Amino acid sequence: MIYKKEILSYDDVYEVLHFLMPFGEKFVLLAKEAGLNIIKHCGRGVFRFFKLKDGYRLVFEDFNKKFDIKKVFLKGYSTSKTLGIGLNLMIKLCDEFEIIPKKNGKVFVFYFYEKEKVQYCVFNKEYEDIKAFLKVSPYISVTTNGDCGIFEKVKEGYFFAFWDIAGHGCADVYVSSKKLRKLLLGFRFFGLEDILEIVKYLYEGKDAALVIGEIKKNITFFHFGNIRYFYGGKSIYKESPFFKDSLKDTKIELNKNDIVFFSDGININKNIDSYEELSKILKTKKEDDAGALVIKIKGNVWN
Repeated sequence: MIYKKEILSYDDVYEVLHFLMPFGEKFVLLAKEAGLNIIKHCGRGVFRFFKLKDGYRLVFEDFNKKFDIKKVFLKGYSTSKTLGIGLNLMIKLCDEFEIIPKKNGKVFVFYFYEKEKVQYCVFNKEYEDIKAFLKVSPYISVTTNGDCGIFEKVKEGYFFAFWDIAGHGCADVYVSSKKLRKLLLGFRFFGLEDILEIVKYLYEGKDAALVIGEIKKNITFFHFGNIRYFYGGKSIYKESPFFKDSLKDTKIELNKNDIVFFSDGININKNIDSYEELSKILKTKKEDDAGALVIKIKGNVWN
């Protein structure tokens, strides 16, 4: 951390803005919105500024317990008719963000990168009780493929998503995938229903086949479009409206066990045990983009 400022008054906000002026207009605009929101709606907060290897992290923490994430971001709500607009602007200005609720307030984290960050659609993660791996083909970057996914440890459980943007081989597909990824990661600390409503409202991109879920005692996810999944020895095809079309009748709850989500570019009819095995399967893909997210529960009955 290279700078810290407690925010109690408008003068404190303007001091933060003065510090950020050498870093550019986006920094100043974002900090102005965030700082003024703290003064108007919370009364007290803290700003922290960090230099990263490849960019910067701006952290605004406030101490207001009253915060309805849907009311703040969805159209038609703002205690001053400006709060929602300001937060939406901040999200558009930054490269990545996180909104983290806490017992006595919330933390807004915004990232700016010196160069456009290459976001790879490939990972192999392992935790004490679970492992998950993702790979897409023909490429591995979110800027060259419309299939992608995420898997993150969140509080007492796990948050995941896997999507296939409609179409392939054009810039609109890749831009849409990047926008969707940014929003899903940014709101991952909230409940699934809240995330869906907010992201559906904010997402400006092409239609998306999508699963978004959490793993706690069970696996719970919402299903949109033609994402398929292999579970319990069966390959399951479910046709739902695309994500932008509807949020109704899409919730699925399963016992906590191995599951594989995959796009229509490939066919999977068995459990996948390793990242290397997934790589071999992806070599059989069709002309379309293809990808799969594998989630494996350690010590389960199907291993």
